Amino acid sequence: YNEIPPEESTEYTGSVDWDAEWKKVVASEGKIGEGRERPGKDYYKSEAEIAAIKAANSATEKFNEAGSKVQNVLPDVRSLSGDW
Repeated sequence: YNEIPPEESTEYTGSVDWDAEWKKVVASEGKIGEGRERPGKDYYKSEAEIAAIKAANSATEKFNEAGSKVQNVLPDVRSLSGDW
């Protein structure tokens, strides 16, 4: 019960240069190379669907911004209550 396992080195000693592999991932920034297909293409959204969603989100954001500007310009309806 008093046996303490020896300290093991946490230094990686494999043959893969993980820094170089990570640089490849970062350089591609999630883009698909020519002649390659996205994994899970039947399950995940296509590039066109992703682009359409981004465009819809952008349009919604602009619409909401415009709507808030219009509300700031309109007079308060309660101020007209004594006019009828």
